[in-house]
Amino acid sequence: MNLQEVNELVARGESEQVEFKKSTGQRTEAMHTVCAMLNGLGGFVFFGVTPNGKIIGQQVATAT
Repeated sequence: MNLQEVNELVARGESEQVEFKKSTGQRTEAMHTVCAMLNGLGGFVFFGVTPNGKIIGQQVATAT
């Protein structure tokens, strides 16, 4: 997947197969979503994206 494809998916918004998480601080919630997606049709979880679809990125440190 390239940057253009990521931007297109994010622009479409969340769905049953696309979910946004603002940071890895939401990783537990994200893992529940991943499990649900694996039991369904699959999908993508994007970290560093707000619920309204704004790409904000994320600071990654050694402890992350």
